[in-house]
Amino acid sequence: VLEARYVKADQAKDALCNEIELAQRRVGQAQKVLTTVRKEVDRWKRNAEASETRHKQVLGEALLASGYLAYLGPVLGSYRLQAEAGWGPVLERHDIALAPGFALAESLGDAMLLEQWRDAGLPQSRTAVENALIMAHAPQWALLIDPQVGLHGRGPGIGA
Repeated sequence: VLEARYVKADQAKDALCNEIELAQRRVGQAQKVLTTVRKEVDRWKRNAEASETRHKQVLGEALLASGYLAYLGPVLGSYRLQAEAGWGPVLERHDIALAPGFALAESLGDAMLLEQWRDAGLPQSRTAVENALIMAHAPQWALLIDPQVGLHGRGPGIGA
């Protein structure tokens, strides 16, 4: 009788030890999940803030990009930078946000397309890339100053 109680108690102890071990594993997994969720919450907050900032800057970026397309095709790259620098304060005066360091290639450019153009021989200069983007996005042919002759012979196909 005593030995039967001992065996039964020993089995109960083993069952409890197994339950404790299982509970500890579950606690460990739950802690990992909570840590991951906390990191994900932080990442989502950062992404939401970045999206909100980006959303506020879209109008300014669109205005500058359209200004490039409409007015800055037939000018030298240095004049484009001067015009861009002049447009920045005008946008500020009208409470239109603009990301610092505007670049037409980032605004209108598609990384794959820009890479294809580079592979096809388009010079790496900012002016050459801007000229190509103006050609690709302008509703009609733009007069361009192309000192490196980087677009020579590529005009009609540059937007393709």
